[in-house]
Amino acid sequence: MPARLQAIAGPLSLLLILAGCAAARGSTAPADRSSASAARATPAGRPTPAPSHLALPPHCVISVAPWQLPQPLSREVVAATPAGLLLAGGLDGSGNSSSVVQRLDPTSGRASVVAHLPAAVHDAGAAMLPDQLLVIGGGAQASTSTVQQIAPNGTASVAGQLPVPRSDLAAVALGATALVVGGYDGANLQDQVLSTRDGRAFTVVGRLPSPARYPAVATVGARAWIFGGQANGQPSAAIQTITLGPARLSLAGRLPLALSDATAIALDGQILIIGGATASGPSAIVWRFDPASGQVSRCGLLPHPIQDAGGAAWQGAAYLLGGEEPATVAQVIRIRLVAGAA
Repeated sequence: MPARLQAIAGPLSLLLILAGCAAARGSTAPADRSSASAARATPAGRPTPAPSHLALPPHCVISVAPWQLPQPLSREVVAATPAGLLLAGGLDGSGNSSSVVQRLDPTSGRASVVAHLPAAVHDAGAAMLPDQLLVIGGGAQASTSTVQQIAPNGTASVAGQLPVPRSDLAAVALGATALVVGGYDGANLQDQVLSTRDGRAFTVVGRLPSPARYPAVATVGARAWIFGGQANGQPSAAIQTITLGPARLSLAGRLPLALSDATAIALDGQILIIGGATASGPSAIVWRFDPASGQVSRCGLLPHPIQDAGGAAWQGAAYLLGGEEPATVAQVIRIRLVAGAA
């Protein structure tokens, strides 16, 4: 594991949480005057909607939450539940790996420690399955193969082991299946994409066309999307995609800017790619990826550059939690997608 360092109220609350769980402003050509005039009103005087091809893409509304995390945190895993966000592991403000699992209410900012992982870890992957949260791999002083789980009864335990140690990875759930994507075994990049339904048995789905560590991953529908990452010591611009049944892995495009250590969050059918590390330092750009068209557009700017933040969508907004700038921070940033021009 390199020196670069990446958290559920009691058992009853955890049962309720996990039982309810099953991931620049775009530019368009201005409308021509004749089309705009035709859309002004019907004979009855009522306005008519503009043709769909004239609709403006959504833009990002970005704000700093009025509350912060209880302490600085980065490289944690985050999962959304109907009752709030679960944060597990990560690096604290002193650069130490954490074992804390906490539940966060984005409405009030209230956080409570609800469990501790058997092993402190950062730079792990996480997937929320119907009956448990898997915290996969990661590391402290070295890459680990341990898969940890938070069960509905509120206990945190070791679920199983990866075939090989893997840190700096990403994981995501597609239905009842968790996918393990990218990462590093302590010596080499890992190109095998693994699937599991329980954290114990793993199947090789395929190989990434462009293997990387520190990728950003999100799902929309039945497809997972992988953005950037670090390959050969440099940020990557690759956009890759995975579908299951049968499994297909392919290159799907390129980011406008090569990125690693970014945060990808699916929101309203789009994917936000937030912050990250570039060849010249941390980025403040929020990109919007449209899975339907494969287009990437700039959606907005963060208040400051940041990388290695946790993130998830909850009740119509994306939350970016902590991160590094380069010091580890406790700040929380909220992003909403709003239709039409800013």
